[in-house]
This record gives sequence, C-alpha cells and structure tokens, in this order.
Amino acid sequence: MSSSKQTQDDLDSEPEMLAAEDALEEIPDDADGDIPMDSDEEDGEEINLSNDGIAYFEHHKDSVFAIAQHPTHPTLIATGGSEGDGDDAPGKGYVFDTAGRSFQVRRLVGGAHGDFSVVKVEFVKGHPHLLTSCGMDGVVRRWDIRGTTAGAATAAGQGASASAATAGLIKEWRGHRGDGEGGGVLGFVQGETGERVVTAGDDGVVLVFEA
Repeated sequence: MSSSKQTQDDLDSEPEMLAAEDALEEIPDDADGDIPMDSDEEDGEEINLSNDGIAYFEHHKDSVFAIAQHPTHPTLIATGGSEGDGDDAPGKGYVFDTAGRSFQVRRLVGGAHGDFSVVKVEFVKGHPHLLTSCGMDGVVRRWDIRGTTAGAATAAGQGASASAATAGLIKEWRGHRGDGEGGGVLGFVQGETGERVVTAGDDGVVLVFEA
C-alpha cells in the first residue's frame, strides 16, 4: 500500500471536528429551554393592509355569497348572503345604489330565504325590475324591486314570510329538498326573459320551472 493512500485512509477514519470559531459560539437557552428561531424576529413586524376601493358598503354583518349588477342601471347592485336579523334567520338581501361614495339602500329584503343563506341573485335582463334569487332553503324566488305588488298576496299565500311578501316577492318555485343539510339550490339560469328557470341543487337534482 502506498503511503499516500494510507494517509488518506487515516484521515477518513478520524472523527469530524468543529472549526475553532464554531466551537467558541454559545447558543443561549431561553426560559423555556427553547432555541430561538429566525421567525421569532418577525413576530413584531407590522403588516400594512391596503384598500384600493373607492367606496364600500358594509351593511352586511356576515359573509356575502351573491352579487348581481342591474342590466340597464349599472350602479344598482343586489347582494345576499348569510347575514340576518337573528342567528336563526340568515337570509337577508339588499339592493343598493353605488353611484356615490356613500351607498344608498334601495331595497332591503329581510328573510329572503327564511332561515337559510342566499346563494345567488340575478336580474332578469328582459325585465330589469325583476330579481331572481335562490338559497339553501331549496327555493327559487322572484322579486319586483319596485316594491310591493299585487303578486305579494299570492306569494304570501304560498307560504312566504310577511316580510318577504312586502319586500316585493311575486313568485317562488319549490322542488329541491331544502333542509339546509344538502338540499339547497346552488345556482340557476333563467335566460333573457326569465320565462324558464333551470336550477342546480345540492341534492343532486336539476329542475326546470316555468314562470
């Protein structure tokens, strides 16, 4: 065996040693015995959140799931979500005007879908005073945003709440299970005229309704 190979084998078999400067470094323990991490230095970092919006509407007190723009008056917006006047009545909807920095509520629909959240809202393009909504109660409803109409009494007779009827409810369609545990209406299409409404249900069913 050559002397150079023997010397290399001896070096490989020796235990690894710390460099002198590393051996002198002390890592202090904190009170809990934890080793400080680099992330600890970031805990005090201040995070600035920016808002580029030019106006805002904050009447909703909970999640907003649905939003629609009026087809001929683009500053009119309809929204709906999980907010309600009580924990057991989340389905409230709004129609408001975004023309100014301070939005003006044009129509408030309390209990739009009973005790369940509003999932979708959409204006009828051919009849822009009409607004269609669906919710986790399994019901599709149509509203006249101009206010109470002759159809309100009929809607109330179909089982709609008094507040919904006075808010302009003129029609509703039922067929999905609507138990809040998988029977809601997740979406719909209604075409230009709104004469036919096709729904997609959380219960695995697609239904077609005629106005």
